[in-house]
Amino acid sequence: MNKNSKINPFHPLNRMERFALLLTDVRKCFSGEAHRLSQEKISQMLDEIVHDEHLFYMIFFMGAYHAVKKENKSEKQRKESINAMEVLMGWEKQSVREKVNSVYIRPLNVLNDELASKKDRDNPTKEFSTLMKLFHEKRDSLTNFTQRRPFYKEILNPPPQATLYVCILLEKVADFFRFKEKKFNWDQMENIMEDIFEFLLEWISIVAGLTYYHLKYRLGTKEQVEDLLDALKDINGYEEHRKLGVLEEMPRFSLSGRSVESSTFEQIKLELDGGCPSVISYEDEGRRSQLQDSEDLVIKDEKIKILFQYPLSNDVLLEFESIGGFTRMDIFRCIYEGYKKIYEEEEKDLGDPGSAPHLLNRARSNGKYGIWGHYMGDLYIEGVLYNKSNKTIKLRIGS
Repeated sequence: MNKNSKINPFHPLNRMERFALLLTDVRKCFSGEAHRLSQEKISQMLDEIVHDEHLFYMIFFMGAYHAVKKENKSEKQRKESINAMEVLMGWEKQSVREKVNSVYIRPLNVLNDELASKKDRDNPTKEFSTLMKLFHEKRDSLTNFTQRRPFYKEILNPPPQATLYVCILLEKVADFFRFKEKKFNWDQMENIMEDIFEFLLEWISIVAGLTYYHLKYRLGTKEQVEDLLDALKDINGYEEHRKLGVLEEMPRFSLSGRSVESSTFEQIKLELDGGCPSVISYEDEGRRSQLQDSEDLVIKDEKIKILFQYPLSNDVLLEFESIGGFTRMDIFRCIYEGYKKIYEEEEKDLGDPGSAPHLLNRARSNGKYGIWGHYMGDLYIEGVLYNKSNKTIKLRIGS
């Protein structure tokens, strides 16, 4: 998301609120209310969430887990966890839900709206106490979440890993729209969306809020912090508590097997003017020269692969080479060159598809990449994760 955009209707929303806004169309579709996107577009959007959003949230919560355990190597890492939790909190508040709904209905009328949660943070002790009360009220509901609907026992396994549950359930919804999921009916899909909004997203937000207030204001008794650590352990999919090693273990999930496996990821920061760089800003020499710590060697391997997924219908894995390893600027260049190649090849074969009907977004082109929703100039690099075991970069791309 472009932080500097002055006309962005999503500007007043934090990450949790933007996530909920994306799912609002799905919920309204099942409840029979007016919605914006076609079922095909909803399926595409859900695929993007399932494939990428879970990974992004896991990065946040793994950092938070070790921050609460006081295992950070620097104050900067602790502050990063505080900032990460801040963008996931607040969904349990009615004022926040009303704000999200107002953006959905009248997106341009909220630009002058201040974040509703700011006034609620004047009394951290009161906020922490309120969240802790909600935490204990909701904890049993989440622990027994698989018993909430009879059909959940077929598709969800303990422990109660809320972010993974969201993705598994949303994949079922996406398959339902594609007529691939025939076990469940329309009413059950509506139940799924209700549970995601009223239980899972709320639980994620409550845990994030408690973590935020604990880390920033040192709030919480020993027993409360232990409860919080248990919740973070479950959200991360850890069977037991663990210590931070030399390399962080990044859980990955297989939806078909409903299992979580580990692979080694390292996060690489790309920042321009304190924010996320747009992919196309690499073309501007003046802009790209402002990349922070651009000449730091961040990958020692001389050959790597980058997985390009968004906004493509078909994933693409491209190989890049750099003698002596890759600096931040090298990675920025490779991401730009990869997207440039993808867009140029697709448009050479099929031309520019223009805007989708009744939308400002780029229409889908039915080429080998299946680009949809956005032009290259819309894309922002929000996250770069390097897997040392298979020498592959996974991207988090916003728009």
